[in-house]
Amino acid sequence: MKFSSIAIIAAVVSVASAASRVIEATDKTFDDIVYKSGKDSLVDFYASWCGHCKKLAPIYDELADVYKNTKDVQIVKIECDQNSATCKQFGIKGFPTLKFFKNGQDEPIDYNDGRDVESFTKFIGKNSDAYVYIPKVKSNIVQVSDLDFDKTLIESGKNVFVVFTADWCGHCKSLHPTWEQLAELYKDEDNVIIAEVSTSDAPSDEITKRYGITGFPTILTFEANSKNHIPFASSRSLEGLVSWVNQYSGLHRSTDGGLLPSAGRKSDVDSKISELFKAAPQQANELATNILSGLSHSTDRSAEYYKKLLNKVINGEEAFFNKEYKRISKILESTKSLPKEKSDYLQERLNILKVFNK
Repeated sequence: MKFSSIAIIAAVVSVASAASRVIEATDKTFDDIVYKSGKDSLVDFYASWCGHCKKLAPIYDELADVYKNTKDVQIVKIECDQNSATCKQFGIKGFPTLKFFKNGQDEPIDYNDGRDVESFTKFIGKNSDAYVYIPKVKSNIVQVSDLDFDKTLIESGKNVFVVFTADWCGHCKSLHPTWEQLAELYKDEDNVIIAEVSTSDAPSDEITKRYGITGFPTILTFEANSKNHIPFASSRSLEGLVSWVNQYSGLHRSTDGGLLPSAGRKSDVDSKISELFKAAPQQANELATNILSGLSHSTDRSAEYYKKLLNKVINGEEAFFNKEYKRISKILESTKSLPKEKSDYLQERLNILKVFNK
């Protein structure tokens, strides 16, 4: 069976139209669709050649899906090159231009907010009685405002890393997925909070004035138990952000969620241990005893492991180091489903063993 090219094109157009819930208006149908429908209408005035319009199209389709089951709101578009009379009527001079037509009102409301589904739904929610529920994406970012900034962040006793953002800010949108990654990496750390002040969504005049926030995104750091802020001075890449958080929190997290080789290590002790392994056996025992004495008042888990290994040196049990290193390495390599706390604990031990495993 043969099909004409016209029939094929018609079929493709039909499928494409069915895939989108956006209502396409023309000069002839605009009044019926918008003014006589009895619904509120968000209308996208676009041009087929416009790059920004093409970029908006999939987002606009997604928005139409959000409102597919509502009776009071419809998502509409009209192509201005083919329907110049309507576009001229509303003074359309650039593309895309979006206007909200409230049912029963002649004059539309100009839309000047962000071009994402969340911004569109917030705008429609403010100007319509229709309500739609959009599930919130799970996030480890702590959202704060004037109402809880001090109590949640400054008085937390933790190291705080907070970004000030605005909905209209393109750089903020670019940073957001990286900031989410950062929050995910440090979600289980007891001494770190990754936070955000969304100035477009919550009261923030007091804190933006307090810290002189004049541009977005602005990142501030507050070390634990300090009210003084430290301006961000690194790259906004995940690597730069992780390095910054590590620097001010004393952590050793890597960008893949694991630990850096420095985790658990004590650099001042490591240098002394290096000298220990260069010394003669009798002198080595004396040096190990001195290092052990210097750690007597340290009770953190790294110090306790250093003490255990130093006692092995004193007792002539150096063979333990290589055996233990292989044992822990095997556990970490073969058991990928270890709880994060357990994995970190073993990795810290492995890092310390590298100092002794000469």
